[in-house]
Amino acid sequence: MSHRRVRVHFNDVSSSLASFSREVGQLITPGTRSIWWPSRTDVLRPPPIEDEAFFFREEPTQETLFEKGFWWTEMWRGRPEFIQQNRRPALSLTVCFDSDEDVDRFEQKFGRIYQGKWMWYPSQGYRSFKHARYVSDDPPSGPKYPVFVPTKSRHQHLNTIRALDRLGVRHHAVVEPHQADDYEKALSARGVTHCEILVVPHKDKGLVVTRNWIWDYASAMGAERFWTLDDNIGRFYRLNRNAKLKLETPVFLRIIEDFVGRFDNVPIIGMQYEMFVESRVNKPSFALNTRVYSNMLIETHAQDPSGRAYRNEGFYNDDTDLCLRMLKDGRSTVLLYAFLADKMSTMKLDGGMTPHYRDDGGRKMAEELRQKHPDVTTFVYRWGRWQHQVDYSRFKTNDPQFRVAESVADGVDEFGMVLEINGNRHVDLRVIESLL
Repeated sequence: MSHRRVRVHFNDVSSSLASFSREVGQLITPGTRSIWWPSRTDVLRPPPIEDEAFFFREEPTQETLFEKGFWWTEMWRGRPEFIQQNRRPALSLTVCFDSDEDVDRFEQKFGRIYQGKWMWYPSQGYRSFKHARYVSDDPPSGPKYPVFVPTKSRHQHLNTIRALDRLGVRHHAVVEPHQADDYEKALSARGVTHCEILVVPHKDKGLVVTRNWIWDYASAMGAERFWTLDDNIGRFYRLNRNAKLKLETPVFLRIIEDFVGRFDNVPIIGMQYEMFVESRVNKPSFALNTRVYSNMLIETHAQDPSGRAYRNEGFYNDDTDLCLRMLKDGRSTVLLYAFLADKMSTMKLDGGMTPHYRDDGGRKMAEELRQKHPDVTTFVYRWGRWQHQVDYSRFKTNDPQFRVAESVADGVDEFGMVLEINGNRHVDLRVIESLL
């Protein structure tokens, strides 16, 4: 196993690859996947590449329903601008090193290595969007449906709660009785002003029980839909023109609520994880009939064909299971790429369900889903642990029952969002492409 690995990207296969080959002093062809640097004569084979996801953590491609007569652009009409082009490298090569010193010498010779993982050859400037964000001039419209954040043993972090508070979104932190005081003190210490604590009547019964309590609470409120967000989301982003920029306005939640109202058969809509979307990839603004995790806008009174109200089931994979049961009943789901949730990886944060996922929890989690949905679920070992893998292709013909929005004007509607870069507002969106 190599000590370090760096991914080198090429926009031009012929001239750039030939030039790089000369500079490293090794024969490199378009079929070469990896090399050592400096070249090693004590090994006969190039180093293996165990995990391509180390470099691009994009989700496996699933077929979606874009061939049923309505193109996604018609469904998205009157929404914010969404333009994505294919800007992926023409070729990528993994360079492996024995030491950090070799990496430093390589960087001095060939150009900057970003995030310790990747670089372009020839070297290109880094696309830094640190000071770019979407804001609203006028007081923005926040979500019209109630927002809930079930949370346990994470009062020292408050990731999602603080993210919503920065946006000015009123929401509920749903906690267990023995931790209510801890959360009250943490909210006060962090200056959180838009969060109200709701205390469930149970203790240590798992996330599914809490999610169902939230569902019943939303139903008692008379809410048509409700938001439920995991407690480890740090920020939200908008994807457009091959750039993921911070959202510092809550209007995107209202946009999502308005968008799902265009369908008669979509009980669940949510945002894709930011870490699963590579900004250089050409994508639609949303995908249909796939899983929605960790951030869900749910139709409160959704029922199965027998008239039974939907609720979460199981212990580990209730969100996946809920999506699958709805899809098997002929319903549709929507997963947005236009807006993204920056959720932390599973088990990176103590508290919550993390204790249940550790040790043999990953295998139990995957096995639970496979037992319930053996027709679409397989068992795979990936990213250092057992995972479930679901084939959603059988649901590609599920019809979301899109209502043609004749009253919606052609073109785009930014809903009051404006681009701000370095404190300058109302920057033309085309400026983003100049930064790529």
